[in-house]
Amino acid sequence: SLSHLGIKKTLGLLRNQCYWPNMEENVKTWIQDCDKCCINKSKNKLARTELNHIVSGQPFTFWEVDFTGPLPQTPEGNKYLVVFIDVFTKWVEAFPVQNISASNTADILIKKIISRFGIPLQIHSDQGTQFESELFQHLCKFLDIKKTHTTPYHPMGNGHVERANKTIKEA
Repeated sequence: SLSHLGIKKTLGLLRNQCYWPNMEENVKTWIQDCDKCCINKSKNKLARTELNHIVSGQPFTFWEVDFTGPLPQTPEGNKYLVVFIDVFTKWVEAFPVQNISASNTADILIKKIISRFGIPLQIHSDQGTQFESELFQHLCKFLDIKKTHTTPYHPMGNGHVERANKTIKEA
């Protein structure tokens, strides 16, 4: 009973026992056509895509954003910072907030970033609920901002702002 070992393992076991012409092609076809193998094996496969470096050609057109905290609470009740970093200049803007929310993120984007630096072409974040919320998505769409995000559990995809967060926490 081979119990759906996959192409390589099945071929390895068969080669120890027997041989026939076109054995490798036959095993590949047999396993690729097996419904149980296709259903069970596909769950473990992640879609592959080309990795790209994050680049910007002009100042203040492409921002990375993230939250850091909880930090020691201020007298105003703020425990978190929403941190923006311009990818081109590495200019950091950090703003204290009481909680991590889509409304705080949208409010700061409009009042503190857009009002001073203009509407960016792109904003890149992790997949935090505040960035993936309907409110934030609609705001970006309304302002014609391309909203991109990292892959889950891959903070290096938001490396500029993650590095800024580390520096802030060490200060």
